[in-house]
Order: sequence, then structure tokens, then C-alpha cells
Amino acid sequence: MTLLRKATEIGASLGRKAREILIKGAKIVKKAAVGAVSATCDLALRAWNDRVGRILAESANLATSSETLESALVDLLGADEKQPNDGALLDRDCRARQPSPADAKPSISTTPGKRPSCGGYNGMPKITYTNGINTTQPGACETMQQIADSRCVEVVGVYNAGEGFGADLAEAVENINRTGKAPASKSQAALIRRQLTETDDKVTIYAHSQGGLITQESLAQVKEAQAMDYYDQGYSPEEVKQLVGDDMSRIEVNSFGTAEDGWPEGPKYNRYTNTSDPIPKVITKAQMNKEDIYPRRRALPKSPPPHRFTNPFLNPINAHLMKTAYLPELDKHEPHLKPPNPKSTCQCKLAR
Repeated sequence: MTLLRKATEIGASLGRKAREILIKGAKIVKKAAVGAVSATCDLALRAWNDRVGRILAESANLATSSETLESALVDLLGADEKQPNDGALLDRDCRARQPSPADAKPSISTTPGKRPSCGGYNGMPKITYTNGINTTQPGACETMQQIADSRCVEVVGVYNAGEGFGADLAEAVENINRTGKAPASKSQAALIRRQLTETDDKVTIYAHSQGGLITQESLAQVKEAQAMDYYDQGYSPEEVKQLVGDDMSRIEVNSFGTAEDGWPEGPKYNRYTNTSDPIPKVITKAQMNKEDIYPRRRALPKSPPPHRFTNPFLNPINAHLMKTAYLPELDKHEPHLKPPNPKSTCQCKLAR
């Protein structure tokens, strides 16, 4: 088959799939509009958000249904050049910190993060935050500050640079395929491994949207790399399993608006899903086409079940945002805790 003929067939296939999606989407939107007239505002919003999610999820399922079609879409949407700060750590001043040649691994201990507006207190927990799709550097830093104020923690960002909506979608597909190409995935994996080496403390990660897929990929890399290191040191398979299990059990992930399934076993996962958020539905549909990576839903015995809630918006994107949907729900579900030092001058928000 000539290259021209193959390109023509891919183009025709894309055109047919796009037409199917548009026709189906138009019918659903028309039905939702009619239903909104007779429904209450809240019910109409829920129905609208649900239908938008179904359309996008079906699109994701079609787009990843074959390797040829998926590859064509990734090539079509992918960015030609990566952003210079992609995968960098973001500090308290929103500056991107790249690893120096003398220190090839980023370190959370040497990177000052965003602290609560009140200043915080000595011994404050230090966490990382990995942002989602189509996020600017100032936007990621704004969310870091909101988390710091909400949770009374110091936050270092693992920046997943926005390269445009289409390019970010293409990279998300690569995250799902666990290709290891995403700079943020590589730097987060290196950061986690260094944290496991530098301290015996718990490693806490906050991840939103595509940041959750990046975190899934980086955790899989960490698990494999830790095992290889222990094998190289001469440990037996049984000992390696125990040592890797001990390492992974020190990790806690708080995920928002991302995959509920597909997480490597070992860490504790606190998964937050807004049922009005279309993105988790999209991710689930895409993962379903990757049985070699995600063979079936697995229970995570060290983790609570996903925390699902319903908060619809006229603009379904707001149902996906940390500021409008997920942080308010987190504050409600897990109220703020007082700082451990009763003499602290930090006035972090307390439980209402």
C-alpha cells in the first residue's frame, strides 16, 4: 500500500468518525435542550453535563479504537516543540527550576514551595501538585496557592506545560499508553524516587486531570525502577517484592477529575470524581481500549473507594476545575486540620 493511499484511507476514516460523532452529538444536544425546558434548573444542569460527558467519552472511545486511527490523531494534534519549562519544578515565586547538570534529579527538599498566605509553621508538610491539561504556568501556581491555603501545607509544583488543547490531548493519549515521553512524567518519577531515598516521611501527591495520568505513569516507572535497583543489589525476588511494597506504601495520592482505575498497586489513593465532570468519563473510555495496560478493574485494598459527588455547571468545564468543583468538595469532605503546634501563629483556615 502506498503512503498516499494509506493517508487517504486514514483521512476518510477520520472524516466518517467525525461525522458520526457530530450527528450523534447534535441529536443529544437537541434532546437535552428540549428536556431542559420541562426540568428544574438543577436537574437540567445535571442532564446537560451528563450528555456532554457522554459525547466526549464516545469520541475518546472512537479515537482510540484502533492504533492506526489513534496514531493519526496524535500526529495531527501533537506539538512540534516541547515547552522549555515542561517537567520543571515550580517554586514559591512561580519560577521554573530545572535540574542542574551537577544534580540530574529534582529535589523537593531544596525547592521552596507555595506556603499558606499566613506564612505557615515550622515542620509544615510538603507536598507536590501536578496540574492538568491546557494549564499556563501562572494558572498552575494559582492552584498551588489555593491548595496551600486550603490544606495548610507547602506546595511544590511539577509543571505539566500547556502546549495548546490539541497537543495536550495528544500527550494525554501517550500518558494512557505509558510511552514515557512526557517530561512531567519523567521528572515526577525522578522526584518520587529521590523522596523515597532522602526521607522516611510520607510522599504526598496532588494530581488533577491529565496530571493524574502523568502520576499513574510516573508511579509505574518508580515501581519498576525500584525493583531493578533492588535486583541489582542482589536481593531475592521475595525480598524485592517486600522492599518495593514498603516503598510504594509510603506514597499517598490525592487525585481529582482524572482516572479512577489504572493506578499501580501499593500507594494509598484518595480519588475525587465529580459525576458532572466529563473528563473522567473520557479517560475511562480511552483506557478501556488498552486491555494490555489496563486488563480489568482492580481493587485497591489500601485505599478508600472513589469519592463521587455531583456538582453540575452550565459550562461543564467548571465541573472539572480545582477551584470551582474539587477544592470546595475536598474542604467539605475532609475539613481542615489545626496545625500540630498549638503555639503556631499560622491562621490556616480551620474546619467550619
